Amino acid sequence: MFWMLIKVILQLLLVAAFAYFGYLKLTGAQQMKDAFQKFGYSDQFLRITGILEIVGAACLLLGLIPGISGLTNLGGLLLIGLTFGAMYSHIVREQSIPAAIPAFVMAIVTSLVMLIHVF
Repeated sequence: MFWMLIKVILQLLLVAAFAYFGYLKLTGAQQMKDAFQKFGYSDQFLRITGILEIVGAACLLLGLIPGISGLTNLGGLLLIGLTFGAMYSHIVREQSIPAAIPAFVMAIVTSLVMLIHVF
């Protein structure tokens, strides 16, 4: 019971974070545009990334509903893929390991939610 409560809390925090950052990307917030331009990515890639983050967040949210909880792992896999892309962008394109730490933490928390969900 304790681990299920932890999972739900972490899952809701992930939903909020990915939905927020997805929204910023989808709407073309200047901070996100600047970061993607620094990485050498287009505005179109920025918006596609935002859409994928929102889809992943929606899967995590809908995964809380009994009967369709498999969406938790689907959304988790999508979001982990995106966070690996973010880590690559920060480490390789920006050459900044510290800038990749938030993406690394998000990947770990998403993995933990998926692990608890399976067991």
